[in-house]
Parts: sequence; structure tokens; C-alpha cells
Amino acid sequence: MADGKTTSENPYESRFVIGRDGSLNLAITWRPNGGDANSNNDVHFIRSADKGATWKSVDCTTVALPFVHSNTTALALDTAATNSGIINQFGLDTDINNNPHIARMLADGATPDRNIHHLWWNGGAWVNDQVSDLGNGFSITNWTTRPTIACTNDGCTLITYSTPRFGSLRGLLRLVDVTGGANTEVPLSDLDMRDHEPTYDGRALRERNELVFLLSQANADVNNPGPEYWNVNNWDRQWGGILTVDVAQIGSVLRREVRAPRIRTMQTVAVPTNASVTNTSAAAVTGSLGSLTTPDVRNRPVFVRLTARASTTGGTLTVQVFESQQGGAVTVPLARLDSRVLPPPSAQRPGCLSPTALSSEQTP
Repeated sequence: MADGKTTSENPYESRFVIGRDGSLNLAITWRPNGGDANSNNDVHFIRSADKGATWKSVDCTTVALPFVHSNTTALALDTAATNSGIINQFGLDTDINNNPHIARMLADGATPDRNIHHLWWNGGAWVNDQVSDLGNGFSITNWTTRPTIACTNDGCTLITYSTPRFGSLRGLLRLVDVTGGANTEVPLSDLDMRDHEPTYDGRALRERNELVFLLSQANADVNNPGPEYWNVNNWDRQWGGILTVDVAQIGSVLRREVRAPRIRTMQTVAVPTNASVTNTSAAAVTGSLGSLTTPDVRNRPVFVRLTARASTTGGTLTVQVFESQQGGAVTVPLARLDSRVLPPPSAQRPGCLSPTALSSEQTP
């Protein structure tokens, strides 16, 4: 579809977006072979009304395939060959009038900084609006996440992004209303997601006018986890959740009338690291303590996270957390970690129960 081999460069594409008219929409930036993020340059936009058989520019001019960098018909933004500020991949969507909107990083100012910009077609020309003013320079440690952009069924244009490693809102998902050139920004969650790059469910947006995000933590720096991570693969701090925003109520969010969701640790319980378990039936581990929920969490979801490290000469070790109502008997387990049949010590990894055996359930 795109030819970068002839010119020794790589086309980096956005996600494919299906417009409300059924068209396929795609945005592309370019990087020369052997280059790095600072050699990304130019932005092109193309669309297809026949499921990819033929392609045109935003003004309906035919674009020949394979698509090449030198094509000027589909050029949405002409940048310098180096230090444009563009990061490969960016957000794309089309609005209720099928006009494309692109969210990506771009250099601006004399310093320069690498900020979020909104590139959009107003029906007659491409418009490039600066969205953020982060004062973050060009350092890789001060990049934002790749932004997403969503065009809602009622005409709003919304950008989401986060700043994983700097600033007072570090790691928090942010929402910016850029409708018609506006610029109103609010935190969308009060959760530090580290390097997690947000994405949303496009089908939920089109069919239900809802923004649905998967929220989690991620560590992009696999060679240097740093003090905020427990280990390189980030498993020990991993969590996940679904955030749903009713776009019909987006005004309340932008006016900060809605509290951003957060996770609060109520209590942490741990058993001695050298505890020896010889039970052949269910029993409380020596040294374990109860965890009490406070009145302010009644009738709210409470999540239990269970981790365990153990070694054995054989057999099966199962660790569970149970709910016990005040003055009542033990009820269903809230979380369970099962080693199944562990191999002999010589063949097993040092004392780890498989994390894939972990399951957590919510309880009132």
C-alpha cells in the first residue's frame, strides 16, 4: 500500500478509522532508515470509500498506490526533515461531517518543546492548533504518551494523553476538549499509569457515544526500571480497570463536577517471609492478620490483590483470601493463587507461584 523501500524510509501509520460514512481513513508519518524519533517528518492523510480498493486525499483528489512520501496531494503537514517533534504513530478520528482530526506531538517555540498539537481539516484547509504548553524540551524522559483523539456523535472533539515521567499530574490520564479550536483540559483519572499509553473502544464511541478506556500501569523502560518500579516486567505492581465516560455528560466532566476515579489502598497484610506451611488441609497461615473495611466503603466495590512466593519439594500449595462478615461465618473466597503441582526445587524458578493463576473478584 505504501512504498518506503525505494526511498529507504519507513511509513508509520495511525490506526485505521472507519468514518460515519463507512470510509477507511489513515494518517502516515515517515522515518528514514537508520533514523530515530527525531527524524520523523511530515504527515499525510488518505481515505478510501471502497474498502481500500482506491484512495483519495481529503479534498477527493485520487492518490496513486503504492503511496510514497513525495506525494504532495495528500500532504496534511509539511515539517522539517529533522527535529519536527513528531513521534511515530498518533491519534486519528473523523467527526460527524467526516472531517479528519489528528492528535500528535510536534515541536514548537524557540527552545523548542515537544507538545501535543491538533491537526484538523475545517472543510477547506488543514488547521494546526497547539494544545499543550508543557515546557518539556526534547528529552525522551519528558515526552508525553502518544495522544488519542475522539470525535463524538454530538460534535465534540476530545484528546487524551498523559505525561508519564514529569509534571504535577505525572501518569494521570488527561482529557482536552479541542472542539472548534477550544482548549479545556481536566484530569480524567487520579491514577498513576506510568508509561501506559491510552486507547479507547472505537465501537463503543460510535454505537453508544461512550469513551471506554482500559486503564493499567506499564513500564516502557525495560532496561532501567527505576525506583518507582518493583521489577523490570512490572508484574508486582500491575492492576487493570475499565473507565467509561458517558459523552452526553462530558460538560460535567469539563466543569470538574465529577470526581476523577482513583484507587485507594485501605490496608496491606503480609505474613512472615520465612513462614513454614505443613498443613494438609485448609488453615490460616501463622502470622496472618485480618483486613477490615471501613464504613465509608460500604456498598462500594472493593478489590483484593493477592501475591505469594513459595518453594516446595512437591505437591500443591493454594493461597486464598476469604470474606468474613462481622459476627458471621466464612463465605466465598475473594482471591485465589494456586501453584498446581510444582516441579522439584532443582527445576523450578526461585520460589514463584505462576502469576497466571491469580484471579481477583469484586465484592460489596
